[in-house]
Amino acid sequence: MLNLPPWQRSLTPAFGVPAPGQYRAQPEDFIVDEQLDFTPEAHGEHLWLRLEKRNQTTLDMVKQLSRLCGVTPRDIGYSGMKDRVAVARQWLSVHLPGRDAPADLSASLAALGVTVLEQARHPRKLKRGVHRTNHFTLRLSGEAVQSADFCRAGKRSAPRACPTISAISALAQGRATYSVPPPCWRKAGASATTGRA
Repeated sequence: MLNLPPWQRSLTPAFGVPAPGQYRAQPEDFIVDEQLDFTPEAHGEHLWLRLEKRNQTTLDMVKQLSRLCGVTPRDIGYSGMKDRVAVARQWLSVHLPGRDAPADLSASLAALGVTVLEQARHPRKLKRGVHRTNHFTLRLSGEAVQSADFCRAGKRSAPRACPTISAISALAQGRATYSVPPPCWRKAGASATTGRA
């Protein structure tokens, strides 16, 4: 085994050793809320479900929904992947042409630790990247949150990185919230400034 010296942080000479802190010690420390830009149309072959899950990935939910609804994983749609160690609220769709969802679907999901927040029918499958934004709530704890440097850094840099951050109240509680839109994929030859070809 190699005996290497510890890595030196590049900012330590200028700012000193950072105070210790914790991030994502439990799922409630990181909340992700997927926001759509539209509402399901209330009719169609696809059942759209807005679910709240803890300690489960999106692909875990796809497997569970396909088993509970008797469909293949290809029949399940989702807009984005969500973290495992988080409280994640997201939409998923299940292709159920000509049939209703299982009567005990909400109860079966609740037994797995998943809450059904909303459900509605829609004519189309939920496609990747169609959500408007993800709203994040982060909770930090430990000595780092109490330090004056943390408050100064948050007030100075966070609003530029995350325009909708409510830094002052969030820093007082060790929590920050911000929204991030899904990635914009440019077509080949697109202009870097307009995103149009």
